[in-house]
Amino acid sequence: MRNVFLVVVALVTLLGSALGSAEQWKVFRSESGFSVSYPSNWFELKVAPKRLDLLSANRRVEGAIFPDGVAQLVVEELPQSLPIKTLIENNTKGDEVLSSEKAEFKRHTANGCSQAQRVVTKDELGPGRYTIDTGFYCEVGSRKFLVFVTYYEGDKGADQYRTVAERVIESLSVGR
Repeated sequence: MRNVFLVVVALVTLLGSALGSAEQWKVFRSESGFSVSYPSNWFELKVAPKRLDLLSANRRVEGAIFPDGVAQLVVEELPQSLPIKTLIENNTKGDEVLSSEKAEFKRHTANGCSQAQRVVTKDELGPGRYTIDTGFYCEVGSRKFLVFVTYYEGDKGADQYRTVAERVIESLSVGR
């Protein structure tokens, strides 16, 4: 009986720890009428009122270069006048396309993206230095959006960064 009690106490303790460490999310609302949620432990860079720029860690950025072990995530509305295919071609020009596939989202918002084109590219910054970029391109009515995460090749947090980007695109909501 004592062993059962100890197991129950251990499970309750683990469950309490897991619930206590649940990730908190913030909401960004753009001036152009869309909103997304993002992890509260990511840091917003005030670049433009109509787009969201985030870093995964609060570390010094040198010019436009972010440090190793940090990802950058951008959410922006794209020009409505161009088809998604053209926007993808323009954004990936000169990059090595590693994959391009349709992504379906089960947890999307009512006025958001139920699917997107997920495009993964590799971009050379200099000799032997590459970034991996994952872009989610979606349409909501006549409006087009991009959620884009970039990090250095070989970064151990890559899976986490991609998961965050997917959750951000799932949270996209477009005002009417």
